Amino acid sequence: MVDITEHDILKALSEPTRLRIVSLLSDGSLCVCQLIDILDLPQSTISRHLYRLRMLGLAKDRRMGRRINYALTNESHWPLAQLRPFLNSLRHREPYRSDLMKRTGLIQIGSCPTVTCHLQ
Repeated sequence: MVDITEHDILKALSEPTRLRIVSLLSDGSLCVCQLIDILDLPQSTISRHLYRLRMLGLAKDRRMGRRINYALTNESHWPLAQLRPFLNSLRHREPYRSDLMKRTGLIQIGSCPTVTCHLQ
């Protein structure tokens, strides 16, 4: 197994889409369909970034039938505990503020916005 360094974590989070995903997941788990809707990006792009976050130990997934939910790993894990203040500071900046507003709207609706999710 390859050791993951602080450099690896910070390099991964320097990619804007990955940082947006981590910011969204810092408020709780989301379905891939919800991430697609919020970020307005193709499924393949979202999946590629989620794969990288999982390989670094920042995110975890849980399959529920056809639905895959993603969440951040345990908050006591090194980078997440130290990054929490930084992630909280993003809430007031674009595009993170808009992302979180969309997230709130989707959670209030209580379902995935995409027909392909098969949850409706």
